Amino acid sequence: MDANWIICLILMFITYSDADLTNIRLVDGNSSTEGRVEVLYNGEWGTVCDDYFDEKDAAVVCSMLGHSRTNAKAKHKAFFGQGSGRIWMDDLHCTDNDTNLFTCEQNCIGSHNCMHGEDAGVECSIYTGPKIRLVGGSNPSEGRVEVYYKNEWGTVCDDSWDSKDASVVCFTLGYSRENAVPKSLAHFGQGEDRIWIDDVTCQGTEKDFFDCYKTMEYHNCYHFEDAGVICSQEGAVRLAGGNISSEGRVEIYNNGSWGTICDKLWDDADAKVVCGMLGFPSEGAFARKGGYFSLGEDNVMHMLDDINCIGNEKSIIQCSHRGVQHTDCSHINNAGVTCINEMLKDCGVADILIIIDDSNGSVGFNNSNMMKTLAKEIIKDLNSMFFRFSVLRYSSSVSKMFGLIEFSRLPDVIPSIDRIRYFPGTSTDTDKALKYARVSIFNNKRADAANIIILLTDGLPNNLNKTKAESDLLRKQGVRIFSVGVGNETKTEGLSLVASSLSDEHVFQVSTLGDLSLIINAVRNKTCKGTEFKLDTIKHRNIFFEVQNQCFAQVDLVFVLDSSTSVGNENYDLMKGFVTKFLRKVNIDNGGVRVGLLSYSTKVTVEFKLNSYNTKADLFDAVNAIPWRYGSTNTADGLQTMHEEMFNETNGDRPGVPNICIIMTDGVSNINYRRTIPEAEIAKEKSIHIYAIGIALKSFEEVNGIASDPASTNVFTVNTFDELEDLDEKIFAATCLVTTTLPTTTTEQSESGYDVIFMLDSSVPDELVFNQIKDVASNVTEELSIDDNEFRVGLMVYSSRAYVIAQLNGLSTKRDIVRVIKRTVYRPGKSNLADALDYVRQNMFTDRYGDRDFAMNFIVLFTGVDQSSNPYDAFRAAEKAEREQINIYSVGFYLNDTFEIDEVSTHPLNIHRYFVNGHGDLNDVPGYLARTERQRPYPSTTAGVKLLCPGDPGFETNKKEVQIDKDECREVDGLCEGGECQNTIGSFVCVCPKGHRLINDRCQGDGDEVYPKCQHGFYRCPDGSCESTLFDCKHAVKDVVV
Repeated sequence: MDANWIICLILMFITYSDADLTNIRLVDGNSSTEGRVEVLYNGEWGTVCDDYFDEKDAAVVCSMLGHSRTNAKAKHKAFFGQGSGRIWMDDLHCTDNDTNLFTCEQNCIGSHNCMHGEDAGVECSIYTGPKIRLVGGSNPSEGRVEVYYKNEWGTVCDDSWDSKDASVVCFTLGYSRENAVPKSLAHFGQGEDRIWIDDVTCQGTEKDFFDCYKTMEYHNCYHFEDAGVICSQEGAVRLAGGNISSEGRVEIYNNGSWGTICDKLWDDADAKVVCGMLGFPSEGAFARKGGYFSLGEDNVMHMLDDINCIGNEKSIIQCSHRGVQHTDCSHINNAGVTCINEMLKDCGVADILIIIDDSNGSVGFNNSNMMKTLAKEIIKDLNSMFFRFSVLRYSSSVSKMFGLIEFSRLPDVIPSIDRIRYFPGTSTDTDKALKYARVSIFNNKRADAANIIILLTDGLPNNLNKTKAESDLLRKQGVRIFSVGVGNETKTEGLSLVASSLSDEHVFQVSTLGDLSLIINAVRNKTCKGTEFKLDTIKHRNIFFEVQNQCFAQVDLVFVLDSSTSVGNENYDLMKGFVTKFLRKVNIDNGGVRVGLLSYSTKVTVEFKLNSYNTKADLFDAVNAIPWRYGSTNTADGLQTMHEEMFNETNGDRPGVPNICIIMTDGVSNINYRRTIPEAEIAKEKSIHIYAIGIALKSFEEVNGIASDPASTNVFTVNTFDELEDLDEKIFAATCLVTTTLPTTTTEQSESGYDVIFMLDSSVPDELVFNQIKDVASNVTEELSIDDNEFRVGLMVYSSRAYVIAQLNGLSTKRDIVRVIKRTVYRPGKSNLADALDYVRQNMFTDRYGDRDFAMNFIVLFTGVDQSSNPYDAFRAAEKAEREQINIYSVGFYLNDTFEIDEVSTHPLNIHRYFVNGHGDLNDVPGYLARTERQRPYPSTTAGVKLLCPGDPGFETNKKEVQIDKDECREVDGLCEGGECQNTIGSFVCVCPKGHRLINDRCQGDGDEVYPKCQHGFYRCPDGSCESTLFDCKHAVKDVVV
């Protein structure tokens, strides 16, 4: 082996042994997450050459600096400016498994063939959305405005650029809105490559530059028109030392330097002001005291003390305080804040334990490092202020790295994961790690928290029986377990043994860090449940309860548990686990929900009544203490006790509060079986709603008779007791049906309105026709009541693709909307109406972009094309829109064929379709559309619509959380084969031809009938036997029509 190469390996080993976060930094970026990469070697900082430098190398840099590997971007050719002095690294070839830049494959330290014009840089980010920066100024508070879009930086054109636009840019970057100065004509130099944005029109009140009206990607500018701003840095604030961008130590800029704030008198009102300055919601902000986010540097002075804000100030400087730099605090008194970040999707409350397998030689050094990196990345990517994390490592023994701590404190403990050294034990005693988790980690649960284990292992446990027993005990306590096999040679037998069911949702194989997203998404899916949190319900950590309990404002709930011999002790524990897991979703402590429970076998035992316990903690203790009382199956007496004793005012039943019973059984009654269903009927006559859960049943007649009607929505069956673990969500959703009141009237002035999207067809072959379309759209706008917010209007142009010109919350005045319509650019191309309709439905009628829950939704389609590129896709897209209660009006310009517009428009056509065949017709359209929109009745309920919670078969939930009829005939293939499927509200029926009958969902005859299926377009026809027309099918046999 070459001597120089041996020396290089020794140097690399020494460097790696000493490497930590102080050996790498980012320089000259606009934030701590971007900049030129510099590494420290032999006491001297130097740069990294960009030869072969790619996203994998960038991901390692970001990970070393405490950021997520996800979306790390490599930058070349001294993107962040040229460094000076040494160039330490060249020809880097990091892989997904590398965790340290110094150990990646590369030239020997200091060996390169580069100049500083090739210095590498990176951009790290926990977000995937657009970003903004200032470039070319003499300080960070001024420069050319550039935005990050589609993985590339680009400039903003200065057309209509003014002080309002500049103020929003400055606010987005953390500066004050006040005294923002717009600059035009490339004042800070011309940019290169892309010009991303044109025609910016901000109101001046937006919290984010990207919320302003603007045209993305399309422009009529050159780089000598690049826009810039000068922001006022005095009084600006920033957050430092936090684990995510929305929390940290508060620092304020004054007279050329940054300083901290003393925490005397520091409270939530002060935190609200800081969060508002940084563009986060003021509501939900809370203060941190006592150096909560680390102390900061000793040479940084305290700027402010004795701050006393009301909470509505625009700047912290406007609050009462002792005066700038008049303070007697030390850094142990640094003030901090935690803001609610709308960009982070909170998933409620969860306690997450990560267990790292450090056992025998099978793990190996590489897999051990991989597990440590996975643990860190999982914590970083599951970034929620309501999560707590703990880490264990195990082999033949178990050691705790740190117990359950809040996410905001993780910067202090994550380095302890890096300090784990690989000392392989003698065996893989997974059962010991799981027992430790059960006894020492999850022994004192937060009542509101989901409990999750993520096990990182290389394979088979030492003792399969003990491991299975411990995992069963954890699952009975409601702990969800994910098993992650690390490495290419994982023994998969042990993964499914430990994991929760179903295996495909809880078992993962990871060979590179690129597989990490699978785990993250799985954990999020099982904890978030897709819940979006609204700011007006955020009150610190009560956010989880307020969202979960919208269906359980007041409920009296009784559980009836089958304790018969056939259930068994272990399965009875699983039934109790289901009860406690279900009750996590409701808030009992505020008195809204009361819970009682009885068990039955030969005899009935009232375990506790509705007024026995009023806290969730006491309820959980009571449920866990219930013993298994074996015997026969006397369901009748159990039901009788439920409706006579449990739902009784003496025992806590409240008049006027919905009564719900959930009964769980594994078999039919064998005592008093003739009374079982009659007792259930008596209960239902008393307005007690019964849900029945059948476990491993052979006959369903009794359980269907016990449940409330219809059985299809009130009976739930599973094949094994283990499957109860994932049934709680379905039951919880179903119970909304009887705890949610149907709205019938609107009482507030704001509870009526119309949200309208104008779709302008730019595929018309003549720009003159497009100009007429714009004129008509402008005139329609003039007829609508927009300024008082009765109508909101969004705008889209489409041809080969869709272009969003304005979202529903982008323009608030009639004048602005008309101005934008008239300035809309003609973009010719093919007519892709289908994708445009889908885009409006999925991306414009959303809460984020201004769609109001109470408002009716309309699309007004202005088109001058007879037929789009795929009309049948357009029909399906229109049908999807209408099924989400989006009504489509169409205005056709000079059409020769009306087939497509007739199918796309909402029926009846005499209301929803209009034609323009000459200039005289143009004047009729605006008033016509304005009148017909208002004349359409505003529904409280309509046929095929149920304003209920999810969970009813035959219905599906649209974006307004409204249950709408599911069209099984269109969505399910193979229904009613040989006949006609006809959709009904909540179901469907099969209509068979004459001489046929329905057998096993197929229309069948005796063989002499005419073949009933023909084809033209969507129809089928046997070869040579049918004559087809566009809308019917005629059999070749004379005078026989099918």
